[in-house]
Amino acid sequence: MLGGQPLTTRVLALRQAARYPVGARVGVYVDPRDSSNALLEPNQRKNFAGLIAFAVVFGTIAAVLTAHSLAGKVLYTSNGVPMFAFALPAAAILVAILSLVSFVRGLQQASASARWPTAAGTVTVSDVIEEEIEETNNERTSIRKIHRYQVDLRYAYQVGKRDFTGFTPNGGWTGVYGTREAAEKAAAQYTNGQPVVVYYDPAQPGSAVLEPGTGKGSMAPLIFGLIFGSAGAGMLLVFLKFGFSS
Repeated sequence: MLGGQPLTTRVLALRQAARYPVGARVGVYVDPRDSSNALLEPNQRKNFAGLIAFAVVFGTIAAVLTAHSLAGKVLYTSNGVPMFAFALPAAAILVAILSLVSFVRGLQQASASARWPTAAGTVTVSDVIEEEIEETNNERTSIRKIHRYQVDLRYAYQVGKRDFTGFTPNGGWTGVYGTREAAEKAAAQYTNGQPVVVYYDPAQPGSAVLEPGTGKGSMAPLIFGLIFGSAGAGMLLVFLKFGFSS
């Protein structure tokens, strides 16, 4: 996959590893000019959006800090608001834009998946993964531990002579649950060894769903985007009001 390896969570790391189980038949794309340079997923650039967002946000921060350095002091607006403070609402708005783009793409994929070709598949894993997040105070003392749960769903299928592993029932974002009971209820929809019909993208067979046309998880990025967009716009208006108003 082009673009390097992104930082990830335990669930996403398990999914990445599960894409290539030992003994699976895969297609290898070799650079004709250098046979030592090869890829398994030449068209996958999913982490590019995150890299672009990272570059824009931290590039803006670097530009502001460079301006501070050249001026020999912290730059402020006419009313005393530091210029670097505007990077925070800019970052929130950028996250909102990326989330809305993800929402639109999810709707498009949900609509298209109903017309995708099918393949016979088998559920290989349907389990619940528990993750623990520890909150600390300024002294790095533990305040409390938060437990969250996600469904680890995997299903195997073949397209042509290649083996693939799917992970999502409907292409939406992976659900995060506050209780184990809720996560176990979601995981119980599929059982290990259960035969399933897999709908796969003919352009990218590694992208597949079990419930075409539903897009149950597609609202998550919209809600996420609205929260960050509202917060970013609110902060920007406040900074503009107090930073430049006479």
